[in-house]
Amino acid sequence: MNDVLKIFVQLRNKAHNTGENVGKLLAISTNEIPVSVFGMIFNKLTLGLELLSHYYDAWGKKSNTKCLSVKEARQENAQRVIMIQRMIFVETMSSIEFCTKEYIKKYPLKIGSFKNRIYLGGIMNRSKEQGVILYSEFMLWDGCIKLRNTLVHNNGFSEKTLECNYPNCKLNLQKNKMIQGNLKLYPNIIDWLLDSIKLWIIAINKK
Repeated sequence: MNDVLKIFVQLRNKAHNTGENVGKLLAISTNEIPVSVFGMIFNKLTLGLELLSHYYDAWGKKSNTKCLSVKEARQENAQRVIMIQRMIFVETMSSIEFCTKEYIKKYPLKIGSFKNRIYLGGIMNRSKEQGVILYSEFMLWDGCIKLRNTLVHNNGFSEKTLECNYPNCKLNLQKNKMIQGNLKLYPNIIDWLLDSIKLWIIAINKK
């Protein structure tokens, strides 16, 4: 559990520092689209850190439920920790989708305008077609989008089988089964998202 807290502290610092660096690189305020995405993610991670700190304090104790042992309490707390991480991951994806959509609306010539409603999946697919991201990067974005949709729309039960290898973790979705993962899965994917949205912003700014 202590490792999870440390990872969230590192992610929070990374979100802040990345926003500052990209803002300087693009010569725009960190409050402007698309760099503002890092401030949004920073705020989500702050909330996650505050909630996780509560469970760190409770980790070695019995919970307020009818747990009969510390071991049982830890198992319940682990499930709650994963629920918090899932929430922060979904919120992170929401921030990314909002900022990328607003950027494309503002600069439609970057990758072409969209006739219908704009989705993150469509933006990344068009980015792949226009050479903003590689096919391998698109597949990892697709994995994050499918993971988000599974959590939001299907209570964590995947409708498809999918395997994605991120730098520090593997996402393995099995059709009609609940998503499985340890306490570091979502933080590691968020870490990849921070790196990848940074690369997307820098690349599309050059178009």
